Amino acid sequence: MPFYYNAIHGKYSEDGIWKDGYSPFGFQWPTDLKGETVLEVGPGTGNCTERLINTGANLVCVDMSNAIDTFTEELLTQPNINVIQGDINGSILQTEYFDRIWLFQVLQHTPSPPDTLKTMYQLLKKQRMLSLTSYKGYFNPWYYRFTKRVDDKTAWKLISYWVPKLVPLKYRLQKTRIPALSRVLLKLLQPVDPRNIYLNTLEGHSDDYIHGVLWKRNHDKNLLMKYVILNTFDRITPQYTNSANHKTIEQLTLNAGFSSVITWGRGGVRATATK
Repeated sequence: MPFYYNAIHGKYSEDGIWKDGYSPFGFQWPTDLKGETVLEVGPGTGNCTERLINTGANLVCVDMSNAIDTFTEELLTQPNINVIQGDINGSILQTEYFDRIWLFQVLQHTPSPPDTLKTMYQLLKKQRMLSLTSYKGYFNPWYYRFTKRVDDKTAWKLISYWVPKLVPLKYRLQKTRIPALSRVLLKLLQPVDPRNIYLNTLEGHSDDYIHGVLWKRNHDKNLLMKYVILNTFDRITPQYTNSANHKTIEQLTLNAGFSSVITWGRGGVRATATK
């Protein structure tokens, strides 16, 4: 099964070995959520959205960015999905309305994680569950001090123009590995496809991700490059990169009003909280 399916439904394992049914996240949500209303905050390009739709739940997706414009028509026309572009903290949703909230790789990018958790508490029904993740370490690559100052419109133009030109060069350097020169150039090219989506997809290391599945299906380099552009934009432009350890997430969640919190994970914080 793909990576995001296992993130939602799989068991937790962080032993570095890929096993179907396990994930470094491991939230173990049921695969059948018919009759429940689920809120997905910050779906981005929809990596988790399709899996959540397939549970049969009534799904509401809220995202501030234009990434939701990349949702396919097939996804948007599903009878159990509603998509809203807006600020989740802006009182746009009915309180005590949701049975589950999926806050995946989003909390650290909000201006105030404590306030975001308070909003999640207000939106959730009583005795229901929030599932969330948070960066654990400090995100501060050399380029971030520059890229975070560029407004989104300008950043999108620059990324859309330069990434298709520079990613193939980066890929060739990664494959040839000319010792000294390669190291210097790869350092400079780090903000171009920083997660190495292009390399990992072409080398067959992303077969359990949605972009890897699509590549194996049609080998469409234009489609892959669109994904690389979106992923680059997502990685290098966030205005906020708050991080927190397990103790901090537990305390912030309890302060927001939740009655119980469970955290786990080594590479980052994963948590569930009950209202």
